[in-house]
Amino acid sequence: MNSFTWLLRREVWEHRAVYIVPLVFLTLLAVMYTWGLQTHGPGGTLMIDIDGDRTVSLREMIETEPHALQVMKLGAGALPFIVPGIMLNGVMLFLWFFYLTDSLYADRKDRSVLFWKSLPVTDTSTVMSKLATAMVTIPLLTLAGILISVFLMSISNSVFAWRIGQSAWDIVWSQVPFISGTLTMVYALAVQSLWFVPVFGWLLLTSAWAPRAPALWALLPPAGIALLEAATLRSTDFLVFLARRLEGVVPTAFRDEDIDMVKDSLHQGGESIDWAGAFGLLIDPQSFLSDPGMWGGLAVGAVFIAGAVWLRRYRGEN
Repeated sequence: MNSFTWLLRREVWEHRAVYIVPLVFLTLLAVMYTWGLQTHGPGGTLMIDIDGDRTVSLREMIETEPHALQVMKLGAGALPFIVPGIMLNGVMLFLWFFYLTDSLYADRKDRSVLFWKSLPVTDTSTVMSKLATAMVTIPLLTLAGILISVFLMSISNSVFAWRIGQSAWDIVWSQVPFISGTLTMVYALAVQSLWFVPVFGWLLLTSAWAPRAPALWALLPPAGIALLEAATLRSTDFLVFLARRLEGVVPTAFRDEDIDMVKDSLHQGGESIDWAGAFGLLIDPQSFLSDPGMWGGLAVGAVFIAGAVWLRRYRGEN
């Protein structure tokens, strides 16, 4: 276990992009959000009224619309999780792809594989440490980035609330779903990691085999199969299958509830927004765990990972 822990540390030391890239995006997000929010000011056109058919200034909205403060509370509670969640998740997808395609290939390229093979570390442990980095370490770093963004954006929202003469506690801090929002993010990231196991396995297999340009080799076979199917069968079933694997996390792990049910749940708490009830309506682990695509993906991913271990053991350096 101690050697495996050091292998995980090695991955972070050697691939600093896994935390530097999210940190850069986090910083840009905080600066841009704060600049946009504070520059527009209380008189700026920031929100759409409750009917959705015209834009008004926030000050005008507070004065004329009875539900304006509730809309502000919804924004203050939801935006700090939604905006960084979407952005940093997109960053994580790119990190996964480039990290995994380079992880085993880099050892062969610089011949450091000979050094690591001289140590009492098995090829299985080496490959599994790279898989664990993708499935656990990178999502945890992403989660940390999201939570830092929530805190920074909430500070910016607090300053804005003071500028319009409102209580930062009532509008911002008491409405941010720190516990239920964090648990929902943990659930979403865990589901995504499990759902992408076959993708991770394929990228590791490609990294262990490719003579050069592993990222290109990772894309060529799927693209070739899709083109061959389109040319011969005049169909796109393989592309649909890939799209479901790459985009099927949300519909698989979350319920597609009627928006009115979610809105009713949000407002059940009166002045405070019932985020926990709304998240409870959306989360659907039973559907995810009973999905054949999840278990089939794990099986396919295990085959790919076993192939990566075998190639790591017998392929050697380039």
